[in-house]
Amino acid sequence: MERLFGNVGGLDGRHQALRDEFTAFSEKSLHKPNKLPSKYNGNMGPVSGKIKAMDITTILDPLNDAQREAVSAPLQPMLILAGAGSGKTRVLVHRLAWLMQVENFSPHTLMAVTFTNKAASEMRGRVESLLHLDTRGMWLGTFHGLAHRLLRRHAQEAGLPDAFQVLDSDDQYRLVRRLLREMNLDEGRWPPRQVQWYINANKDEGLRPQHLVANDLFERQMLEIYQAYEQHCQRAGLVDFAE
Repeated sequence: MERLFGNVGGLDGRHQALRDEFTAFSEKSLHKPNKLPSKYNGNMGPVSGKIKAMDITTILDPLNDAQREAVSAPLQPMLILAGAGSGKTRVLVHRLAWLMQVENFSPHTLMAVTFTNKAASEMRGRVESLLHLDTRGMWLGTFHGLAHRLLRRHAQEAGLPDAFQVLDSDDQYRLVRRLLREMNLDEGRWPPRQVQWYINANKDEGLRPQHLVANDLFERQMLEIYQAYEQHCQRAGLVDFAE
């Protein structure tokens, strides 16, 4: 993620000069968003003898001023706040294109993350359309999808068997119910959804059973269920979403 947002130190002079001129041009041309400085003629142009001419009109032309500012921002960590329908996916896709075509980043060193499979599919489709690039080897996807991919690549380092399985929310619920039956616990008193919430809430905070202290009967029982759950997952090679 640091690679995507450019946590790589200062800018070189040629890229800074390009951005300074483009920013100055944009400020003077608020009503002409689809025109670039004539100096570039639709290309970056030879800012120096070492940089290869490349077309950036396809990256910047479809954007408004705020989006252009985000896409062509300097290489540094950034937080960009935007509401629904403001073009967040477009900015992310065009930022990827900027980093690859202007900053010369390899597609395989960039990561773009979203929340839903639908949004991830749309993002990949836009990258392929804009850059005519096969995205199957790129790190574009959902948080869960990319985490799953990382775990598949580094299962042994994570202490998991190569053939580990991922539990979705429904799988986890069924496992909790099974454990409650095996422990002879009444679901009316120990609702599976409540147990599921307890496990996930503690995992989200990085708290395993060995990190928790029970102060009353309720907490002691919940902790015992959590311990049984963790032991089962370790034996069976299971990983839940909260992992």
